[in-house]
Amino acid sequence: VKEPKEKRLGLIKESYWAISNLYMTVATPTLSNAGKSYGQLSSCFIDTVDDSLRGIYDSNTDIATLSKSGGGIGAYLGKLRSRGSDIRGFKGVSSGVIPWMKQLNNT
Repeated sequence: VKEPKEKRLGLIKESYWAISNLYMTVATPTLSNAGKSYGQLSSCFIDTVDDSLRGIYDSNTDIATLSKSGGGIGAYLGKLRSRGSDIRGFKGVSSGVIPWMKQLNNT
């Protein structure tokens, strides 16, 4: 939501005062990306990766998109099945969470 133009200078002065007097701080992405037509102003995003191929790759896409625009990411992988678990009735075929962690890191 855009603020009214006549209020912008006052908001800028108020923000400058709060930052310069250490009443507030902003994250690095806010400093780096403010005023740009792209980029995240927030630094922390948390994603929970679901235990399905679609869930894993959807999270990978979401995380890559946030990373591209300067967002910091945390991913919870605790829902992924452990190594040696069954997949759709096939016994002991799961590779576990480590290969997916590596794939996400490489992305």
